[in-house]
Amino acid sequence: MVGFPEVNATERFESAAPDLVDTVLREDAKLCDGALAPLAAIGDSHPARVENCNMRTLPRFDERFRRIAEGGWVGLAADPEHGGMGLPTTLGSTINDLTASACFALQPNAILTQGQIEALEAHGSDEMKAIYLPRLIPGEWSSTMNLGEPQAGRDVDAFLCPAAVAGARGALGSDTARWRAGLRSFAR
Repeated sequence: MVGFPEVNATERFESAAPDLVDTVLREDAKLCDGALAPLAAIGDSHPARVENCNMRTLPRFDERFRRIAEGGWVGLAADPEHGGMGLPTTLGSTINDLTASACFALQPNAILTQGQIEALEAHGSDEMKAIYLPRLIPGEWSSTMNLGEPQAGRDVDAFLCPAAVAGARGALGSDTARWRAGLRSFAR
């Protein structure tokens, strides 16, 4: 990684020694080769689909995301104060690139969640951090990017999918959805 010796030389990341970084990269490579790359063939024969406004992910996505989460990959660069590993974002970006190369369809879930973690760590109130970070960092919850329905364009009144209150799991609203917030079907 270009410039990593300079990152490692800082007080904040002095524990990210080359042997640790090498181990992290090797473990991610095992995950990518053994568990994530095979999802591409599965996705070719069983693509994701929408049924009654619910996204159905391809088989084994949930189990493979669990492996990403349980390995600590979602919270790799998150602050240890909140349950993350506290490793440099430089290393996290490299891991994200490797993981995306193995299974681009699954990787955005982790990247979007990492972005939410960063935003909360930098700008969230203590109350927000206490609610969300302990669930986002270990991958128990995940973040989404919420976009409009393609036929609606900029006309938010043309959205068709209903939203239902899902308690702690997340969809907002109880009538016709204007914008939906929630968790992917493979997060707990």
